[in-house]
Parts: sequence; C-alpha cells; structure tokens
Amino acid sequence: MITLNGRIVRLRLAKEDDAAFIWSLRSSPALNAHLSPTAGGADAQRAWLRNYKKREREGQEFYFIAERHDHVPCGAVRLYDLTDDSFEFGSFVLSQSKPHLAALEVAVLAFSFGFDVLNRGIGRLEVRRENIHATQFYLRFGAREVGSNEIDCNFEISKFEFETRRVAFDKIIAAEQV
Repeated sequence: MITLNGRIVRLRLAKEDDAAFIWSLRSSPALNAHLSPTAGGADAQRAWLRNYKKREREGQEFYFIAERHDHVPCGAVRLYDLTDDSFEFGSFVLSQSKPHLAALEVAVLAFSFGFDVLNRGIGRLEVRRENIHATQFYLRFGAREVGSNEIDCNFEISKFEFETRRVAFDKIIAAEQV
C-alpha cells in the first residue's frame, strides 16, 4: 500500500471502503461546482473504485485519499491518463475539515509521486474556466496554459519547473504550525 507522508497531511491509495467519503465530496454542492458530474450514490462510487483498483494494479491510475494526521479523511486527488512521459492530475477536492495549507501539500505530494515515482516529465491539468481560484493556484505552482476550449483551460507543469519551485513550497509547509 502506497502512502505519501507529508508534514500536514498524508496521501494513501483509495479503497472500496472510501466510497461513502468520496461520494460525500463529489455530491456536496459546496465542493463539486468544478468537478465532472457524477451520479448513483455511494454504491456506484464503490463499483467505480472496484474497477479502479484493477487499473491501479496495472499501474494505469492512482487515486489518493488525503488524510489529516489523526487519520480523518479530508480530500482526494487522482493521477490518471498516464503516457510514456506524462500524467494527468485531477479529481482534486478537499473537504472543509482540511488543515491549513493542505491544498499545497497534497499537490506537492501528488506531483512528486508523478515525477519521481512514476518517472514522468510532464504533469497535465484540466481546469474549468470559471474555477479562477484553481487557475491562480496552478499558475503559482508553476503550470503554464497550453490550450483551452469553451469549458476548460489546459495546463502543464514540467518536472524541471516543479523542482525549481519545490524548495519554496517545502519552506512554506515547514513553517506551518501543526
């Protein structure tokens, strides 16, 4: 079982038992405004996770649950659509119980996994145009816009760009009182 330990949160691979939690994130009007729509409830989410675990075993996709250090889940993020040199970072959502700076640390941990463990050189993101907060976050993170359509903006961040900013991210996270 892969676990990525950070100072503020940790990421662990999603399990079928996480279906209700994931469904609560994806069905919350306060959290799902910029996520792809989903239906069917926790049972459908459980079935989706069952199929996902096959893709995980084949190294095609990785779905992480973010947890506070008291093991309370506070979010989710997925790396998927892997190519020889890239991965897609998405399905990123955090609950209201997230600690301060959780978004930064989840992104650092997930991108580190994509670049260092999966050995990919490019991280890709698709962000809804109206999600200005996420767009600003990813631009500060070092992503650059590479395309768009009526609904989404597409971004990429290179391993090199991520590594040049990682020291600053790590300092911000290290300064956080936990």
